[in-house]
Amino acid sequence: MRLIDCRIENFGKLSRCAFDFTDDTTVIFAENGWGKTTLAAFIKCMFYGMPDSRAKSAESNVRLRYKPWQGGVYGGSLTFEARGKRYLVKRTFGDSVKGDDCRVYDVNTNLPSADFPVAKEGLGEALFGVDEKGYDRLVYLPQGSVEIRLDGGLQAALLRSGESLSGSEDVDGAVERIEAEERLLRAKRKPARGRLDILDEQIFALEEEIFEAETKAKKWQEISEKVALTDQKIASAKGKSAKTAQNSQPTKPKKGALSILLTGLGAILVLFGIVAVFLPDLPKAVAIAACAVGFVLVVVALIVLFRQKSSSNEDERAEPRVGDEEIELLIEEKQKILWEGQPYLLATEKLPQLKAALAQKQRERATLEKRAWQLATAKGLLLEAKRQTTGDYLTPLTTRCRELFAKFYPEKAVVLTADGEVRLDEAGEYREGAYYSAGMRAALGICIRLALVERLFEKETPALILDDPFVDMDEENLAIAKAFLGRLQKEYQLIYLTCHKSRLL
Repeated sequence: MRLIDCRIENFGKLSRCAFDFTDDTTVIFAENGWGKTTLAAFIKCMFYGMPDSRAKSAESNVRLRYKPWQGGVYGGSLTFEARGKRYLVKRTFGDSVKGDDCRVYDVNTNLPSADFPVAKEGLGEALFGVDEKGYDRLVYLPQGSVEIRLDGGLQAALLRSGESLSGSEDVDGAVERIEAEERLLRAKRKPARGRLDILDEQIFALEEEIFEAETKAKKWQEISEKVALTDQKIASAKGKSAKTAQNSQPTKPKKGALSILLTGLGAILVLFGIVAVFLPDLPKAVAIAACAVGFVLVVVALIVLFRQKSSSNEDERAEPRVGDEEIELLIEEKQKILWEGQPYLLATEKLPQLKAALAQKQRERATLEKRAWQLATAKGLLLEAKRQTTGDYLTPLTTRCRELFAKFYPEKAVVLTADGEVRLDEAGEYREGAYYSAGMRAALGICIRLALVERLFEKETPALILDDPFVDMDEENLAIAKAFLGRLQKEYQLIYLTCHKSRLL
């Protein structure tokens, strides 16, 4: 694949400008701040578009970062050659992916090309066979030292490129999905909580509640025994009270008999006196005497009856029934015990429900624990498979890195580990790149990227964009780097960006 030219309508600070890339190496010499990095970003966005982002800072949001400073149409066009044809891709960008537009034309016919049916989302991947992150990590070499480590995405791409996994999905993607599900089960960091964390808290709370309920149930058992004993005492007291009442029945004659007799006699005399008043044969004095005597007898009868009633009331107050008071006290005591024991009774009644809920939670936890074990086992097997298949790309990649790095530093040997670390063999000891100068790290980063590009970009070889990568090199190493790039431009199309004359090719 070769870049032919591009036209930028508006992109970041660049506006209405065009660049020609027909030479094997295009050198752009401009001061810092001119927009060299913006040009590199534009070329990438022509192939891969821009992702959506909710970030409000330009540092985190690419779409916001390159939004035209001066307004106008956001985007441009790029002409490239691939598969024996020339294509023109036109892109404009909106506030989100929904507002973007992408069209690919066949330059020979000026008609839309059917070679890239999903150009908006996947032109770069269809063209290179590498996703946007891989392109960015490999094709664009930024100013300063280059990161010298193979991340999971690059390792997965290497495995796929060598068909080491026999067409199955990449290991790192599978491991990420497994770890995402593991985090749903058991959170790695607090205060986040996974399903198992929540279940553990619920089980602990239920166990505490059951322990408290069982303690109250034991207390309720003691209370029940007290209630039963009180019931026995009440029954016994009632039996004694009934026996006492039966034995205390009155044996003396009825106290009201005399009153009734006197009242009856008095009433007869009064009636006789009233009748005698109307009899001519009887003297009126006899009738009056009979009425007077009868009235006196009635009064005497009432007095006797009143005294008998008062005496009876006094007897009743002086002699209550045996056992009634004791029964009332025992009933009050029972009610008090039951009232105080109400919380213990409720806890006892709730205990079976709590135990059932605990059993259910424990079954759920056992199921999730089994799933967690399955995930851990699957992840372990995948990682082991990845380690075993790493040799499919590790050896040839290491060999190629050594060949390229030897052009800079012949005495240094590059070593790539199965974990993606890039190190130098220093007298039998593998040292990390951090131990070396920025210039040496830059050279090492370039060599690794070139080896990866050769391995991964099997469909089309991309144009390499070098944004002043040798800024940290001294004059001696810079001369080596220039000679290296001189040989490299015979194999790759280069776009070389620099801000200093001393680093011009």
